[in-house]
Amino acid sequence: MRCVLCRWLRRSTGRHNPVWLEEADKFEASALLRSMNTDALFKSDPDAARLREIFGLWRSDPVEAFGQFLTLAEGGSVFSMIKVGYAYETGRGAPRDLIRAEQWYVKAHEQGSDYGLVRASGLLFKRGDVATAKSLLAVGVARGLPQAMTYLAWMELKLSRGKDAQSRARAHYEQAIALGDLPAKMRFARAMARGRFGFRAIPAGIRSVLASAKEGSALVDARTKARTAA
Repeated sequence: MRCVLCRWLRRSTGRHNPVWLEEADKFEASALLRSMNTDALFKSDPDAARLREIFGLWRSDPVEAFGQFLTLAEGGSVFSMIKVGYAYETGRGAPRDLIRAEQWYVKAHEQGSDYGLVRASGLLFKRGDVATAKSLLAVGVARGLPQAMTYLAWMELKLSRGKDAQSRARAHYEQAIALGDLPAKMRFARAMARGRFGFRAIPAGIRSVLASAKEGSALVDARTKARTAA
């Protein structure tokens, strides 16, 4: 499994069952997005029924779906702006173009998309515009978005190993964790275990990695049980 959460879950629980790991993968994806407002934007879209049709088409004919998403995005559909940005970022349905992806994510953010804010900041950081990336994430932090706090913490540690950067990163991680964000808790634990907060924090980081992995495991089990019952 490629995702960090799934590797933690597998190592800490000893579970290698493909079905369970698939559920863990789905949980990891939904956990990363749970603090964002993408679902709300989808439901509030003026043409949500058409979005559902295009979303279904996305799996079988991403090129055609992209064209339809682009039309809606140009007409003001914020959810469609996200999908257009994603298509350009990944090359699925459209030629890979990170500049256009960033532009569409920024447009989505300007219309209120949390996901657009986070993805735009990531692309800005990748192309070296660190100041704008951090400024954009600061907007998310001010809005109370845990994902923005987590990414800003990651950037602080990526840019410097100094004590000031560690202090800022810790504050952002703890702010996100206080809001109940499990991915933030797991990423903070991983950073401590890898020595990003000094050697003395490594034992606490390892303990936290195991504890948060068990927490994630319990959530996956609950989700799997609920799906089976349904």
